[in-house]
Amino acid sequence: MAARPRVLVLLGPTAVGKTAVALALAERLPAEIISADSRQIYAGLTIGSAAPTAAERALVPHHLVEFLDPRTTYSVAEFVAAAEATIADITSRDRLPLLVAGTGLYLRALVTGWTLTGVPRDPVVRARLEAEAVSAGSDALHVRLRGIDPETAARLAPADTKRIVRALEVWEVSGRPLSAHLAESGTRPVPFDYQLHALRRPREQLNARIAARLEAMLAAGWLDEVRSLLAAGLAGDEPAFESLGYRALAAVARGELDPDEARGRILIDTRRFAKRQMTWFRALPDVVWHDLDDDEPPATTAARIAEAWAAATG
Repeated sequence: MAARPRVLVLLGPTAVGKTAVALALAERLPAEIISADSRQIYAGLTIGSAAPTAAERALVPHHLVEFLDPRTTYSVAEFVAAAEATIADITSRDRLPLLVAGTGLYLRALVTGWTLTGVPRDPVVRARLEAEAVSAGSDALHVRLRGIDPETAARLAPADTKRIVRALEVWEVSGRPLSAHLAESGTRPVPFDYQLHALRRPREQLNARIAARLEAMLAAGWLDEVRSLLAAGLAGDEPAFESLGYRALAAVARGELDPDEARGRILIDTRRFAKRQMTWFRALPDVVWHDLDDDEPPATTAARIAEAWAAATG
């Protein structure tokens, strides 16, 4: 039987330094980068999602970045189908697919074959919950979810209205928490051989990098990016605005929130998000962890990963 095509995966929490290491890896191997990030899929969210810049994309081909209208909902199944088609295309050209992952659910579904099946839906219940989210706020629904399904609530940000509503919908329709349904989900064949390499830093160092990156994003015009999206006709409640920081900055743009208060909220939410990412990543099988510090250049980290990749290849 022919060996499955191999895929190198680079994963890690936000602000850990994946982009710089991925670029160095892609040039060294050589490879083409596939984003596995549920925020970088949306067009126009370049700064706030830390999507690769035009200059970075000119250095290395990137896939599944900023290709979707901000109004569009995108499922895990759609991501898996697109990622597998992209991997097949890259390997058919004798190039290496380098998957750069920040979204744990996307990665789990892709590399383990995990599928979510048989979870009930009810559009009437969902519409009522969405109306409640507008009137009471997603934070109130998140508090409700913590009492019903603490496991799901722990991995969802309070501003993640879509997924909070979905979890509450599942509970109301089935009488069982979403986490119970997830535990019973099935699997499908995995057509590729994924080798997972994860980046991590000490908590204090990662938090400092998150704060520094937030300031850099704001200085680069993140608020103006949000204003442009609103000026283009978006209301600020579209799927893309569930991305970290976008709703807070939309409130600033409308004069509803003080900029300093928004900065503080985004910082706290991003640190919490990084913790949730690590929870997802630690649950994945056969991950090779690489501990980083600020003294190691990205090229050195890339060399370590490339050597481990080559050794595993034999």
